[in-house]
Amino acid sequence: RFGLDASDYTVDGVSFPMKRPPVIVDGSSYLYIRDLAAALGASVEWDDEKRAAVYTKGDLKVTLYTTKNQYEMGGRIQMTDTPARLVGENTMVPVRLLSEVLGAKIKYTEATRNVEISY
Repeated sequence: RFGLDASDYTVDGVSFPMKRPPVIVDGSSYLYIRDLAAALGASVEWDDEKRAAVYTKGDLKVTLYTTKNQYEMGGRIQMTDTPARLVGENTMVPVRLLSEVLGAKIKYTEATRNVEISY
């Protein structure tokens, strides 16, 4: 669970500090990719040549481009209306895009401004 106004996130009832605060861009919630990866048990590397964050969890590898409206998964390029973006030097990723790519479910509660990701 990520609170859009919070400075931490919760996994299985345990809180962890967020390294970067969430942002909302054009109605989409973006989280710092390393916080999201840590919460979901994945790793992230930066590919400077592609200007992309490479998210890896088990056999799944997702390349999230920050310079175009695309991501790559399983060697296939996919289009998206909400691409990853750089905010300062940090890669911010739309919660819904990455979570749906991973097969997770997203629930947003407007009253508390909380995003819940579940498998």
